[in-house]
Amino acid sequence: MRDLLARIAALESSLNAFAYIAADRAMDGAKMAEAALMSGSRSGRLHGVPATIKDLQITKDMPTQRGSKIYCGHQPTEDAPIVPRLRDEGAIIVGKTTMSEVGWTGVSRSPLTGITSNPWKLG
Repeated sequence: MRDLLARIAALESSLNAFAYIAADRAMDGAKMAEAALMSGSRSGRLHGVPATIKDLQITKDMPTQRGSKIYCGHQPTEDAPIVPRLRDEGAIIVGKTTMSEVGWTGVSRSPLTGITSNPWKLG
């Protein structure tokens, strides 16, 4: 997780892929996953696998802004069904990824987060 978060930090300024990064929580989750493995247990089929949630999906512990200034700072009080399902299988949520304003287009360009670049062809 430490390497993944370092890679995100190194590339985020040029890619602009994340609307929110939950680095501390992800590290805590990785430590818990490692401790579980060391004690001989697992938490599911995705034990310790890093995952991201598109900013369209509501998350009670992370802002859900849907790429729109209208929702800037919106903090839901519940999770979309996919979030606990991922966690129940052991996935570690790293953060929320950008999207077009309320999912209007297939390209992540929004007034809130700007343009998300293709990692293979910046710009």
